[in-house]
Amino acid sequence: MCKAVLWFCTVFCLSTVSAIELFQFSVAKSEWQQGLLQQLQLSLSFNDNGLGLSGHAEQLVLAEPIGELNNVELTCQNVVVQQDRLNCDRGQLSFHHALFGQQTLSFKLQTQHEEALLQFEVSGLTMGDGVINASFQQHGHHWRITAKSTQLSIAALLKQFHAPLSGVGEMALPEQLSGEIQSHWTIEGSQTGIESIATTLSMQDVDIVSQEAQIEAQAIQAKWSFNIKRKQHRWQWQMNGAIEQGQSYREPIFIDFADTPIRLDAVGLWHDDKQTWRVEQANMTQQGVVTATMSSTGIFDEIQQANITLERSQLPLLYQHWIQPFLIYKTIGNIDLSGEIDLNYQYENNVSQWQFGLTNVDVVDEAQRFALYGLQGQLAWTAFSQALPINISWSHGSILSIPIGNSHVTGSSQSSQFTLQDAWQMPILDGDLKIHHLLLSQEDTELSWAFEGIISPISMTLLSEHLGWPKMHGKLSGVIPKVTYQDHQVTVDGALMVKLFNGTSVIHHLSLLDPLGAIPQLYADIDLQNFDLETMTNTFDFGTMTGTVSGKVNQLRLANWQPVAFDAYLETSENDDVPHKISQQAVNNLSSLGGGATGALSRSFLRFFENFSYDKLGISCKLQNDICQMSGVEPAEQGYYIVKGGGFPPTIDVIGHTSKVDWPELLDRLKAVSNSSGPVIQ
Repeated sequence: MCKAVLWFCTVFCLSTVSAIELFQFSVAKSEWQQGLLQQLQLSLSFNDNGLGLSGHAEQLVLAEPIGELNNVELTCQNVVVQQDRLNCDRGQLSFHHALFGQQTLSFKLQTQHEEALLQFEVSGLTMGDGVINASFQQHGHHWRITAKSTQLSIAALLKQFHAPLSGVGEMALPEQLSGEIQSHWTIEGSQTGIESIATTLSMQDVDIVSQEAQIEAQAIQAKWSFNIKRKQHRWQWQMNGAIEQGQSYREPIFIDFADTPIRLDAVGLWHDDKQTWRVEQANMTQQGVVTATMSSTGIFDEIQQANITLERSQLPLLYQHWIQPFLIYKTIGNIDLSGEIDLNYQYENNVSQWQFGLTNVDVVDEAQRFALYGLQGQLAWTAFSQALPINISWSHGSILSIPIGNSHVTGSSQSSQFTLQDAWQMPILDGDLKIHHLLLSQEDTELSWAFEGIISPISMTLLSEHLGWPKMHGKLSGVIPKVTYQDHQVTVDGALMVKLFNGTSVIHHLSLLDPLGAIPQLYADIDLQNFDLETMTNTFDFGTMTGTVSGKVNQLRLANWQPVAFDAYLETSENDDVPHKISQQAVNNLSSLGGGATGALSRSFLRFFENFSYDKLGISCKLQNDICQMSGVEPAEQGYYIVKGGGFPPTIDVIGHTSKVDWPELLDRLKAVSNSSGPVIQ
């Protein structure tokens, strides 16, 4: 266009203006690099203001981003021609553009033929419901466009540009978008295309509701600037911006920018012929929460490499804003945290690694399932082949209300696995758990682990106190051949041995399903060998009994740590040489368990005897569907023997009459031991 106008002006200047009242000029078609002009008609005439110019073109194609203009009408009532210059201070231009529609603008025009200069300023370009003023300057092969908008309605802009934006890739436009935007643009280029773009954007009161409400924003106020420069096929870009007001929600993250404004600064590179990009450095700061730096590379929409570093941050705030929302419906969603954390994340070709630094960190589960205090050191997890060291310690903590002491773990992570470097010893009450071998592995998103170790003697008295059980005596100890966790299930290979009531419990086939879930499930088979009745009954204040008992608890199942099924029995041990004695209190309590009445002994002459002899005793319960199927050591004429009398007089039988008992009712009997009716006396 510039060349066409200059060429026309040259022709005109060679004419003797004072001798011509009207001059008309037409061009059917004119082409030049990056441009096209068709069906141009120009006319010059004298008017009251001097020389007037009017023109019409069916089509004018300019370099992008302007593109094609149709039905172009140009008038200027005051044309000034001086040697090789042509000026128009007050002109009017109208045209139709595919995006901007029909436009009527005021313009100023200045040309200099020898310097190949064209300056063109327009005002009144309507976009949405706002106005844009712009200027176009071309000097030789170099051109520049500047534009400045008033406050534009984002909703009106979206309506105007909906069709072309909908056709860009897979872009999904928001269902609702409102607010105002003010912008300033500078675009420079040459005959080879755009060379640089600089823009500043200021957005006010922006509201967004995306399709299916995946993103929502309200009253957003933000400022952004972009600078892009091209060198051959490489585009160097820089972005700076801040969001200082408003609120946003993208499931599950909610941000109140008034409380925690966000600033983002980034520089990078785009290689358009290779479709590759690089973020050389990006800095993101959420005030009072976290500061992060990032670099990354990729091809088109695929990330090939990324490196993200979080500076040391307050863990409670980081957890509140960026971690807890993802855990809100998880069983570990409510955790109290304190201390500081830093992080580095690396990704390359679908392989990633994490490194965490912990400083004075406390982690407390609000459901009181676990707690760790004074966490210090470095944690790492990597899928790369190069090993990363792990060195972590804590001062104290608890697991299921059981205290654990100071501990220190050293190891390494490599190829999606963790291995223990040195034996790990964790104090538990007055004993400890010593782990000799520990291996953690991850496949896809599933985590599994296995370890072997030894439990040094732990006081059952202390353990029962912390678990809220009746006071027990003895020690818990044993060798753990192998414990594995896979598919949310903990399995123990081998047996655990518990020294209890001067006897021994051996736990087989122990497994724990979903241990940190809402309803953990425990399964086991237990052998009970030679429990001392005197020690056991004194522990539970049940009344005194002497002798030893053995038994089994088969197919034990606990749900949320409460029994829901088992097949158990307890009876006098074979070859038991301990004297068999039972007190009045114990007789009454055993009778109540079998469904009899209590207090009969105290109403008979046998109340004068404190203890009685017996031959053997036993009781069993098969629990299923909240019903306990009960029996004793052998059938009686009516019911079953819980205690079979024998030995030196006075002797006594205790007979159970109820074979089926609701489990909650049986628990109430064990707790209250109150509805006792007395034994059958011989």
